[in-house]
Amino acid sequence: MKRFILAMLASYGALARESPFNIISREAERSDVTVHRLRGNVHLLEGSGGNICVLANRRAALMVDAGIAVSKEKIHSALDSIGAGTPKYLVNTHWHWDHTDGNQWVHAAGATIIDGCRMGPPLPALAGGLAAYSCGREHEDDEAG
Repeated sequence: MKRFILAMLASYGALARESPFNIISREAERSDVTVHRLRGNVHLLEGSGGNICVLANRRAALMVDAGIAVSKEKIHSALDSIGAGTPKYLVNTHWHWDHTDGNQWVHAAGATIIDGCRMGPPLPALAGGLAAYSCGREHEDDEAG
């Protein structure tokens, strides 16, 4: 019985030490990306650790958030299923990795990345340079506008 309890405690300790990043990435890798048509050419892609909004036509797509990088192929398939062209713009709503981990592949596909106001820490530079635009941080402390 003592060995059983020690084995259970050791297993629990190993699980407790696993990073949430690894857990969520593994789940995103296993899950499908589901497409929901919201209205007209506006779609919601669900299942890459969060939601991705897409405004698209046959030539190009504007994405809001890039999701988790391990979902790249599933996101490509989802974009193809709605007849979307290559992502031309990507707007990051905020800096959390489950929203920005896919920035690298979206940028490599040719998209210009735009960070949202009050995003937090600056986005890391991407290999090959980052064509990113910020809404500006010079007025962050000016709540009155």
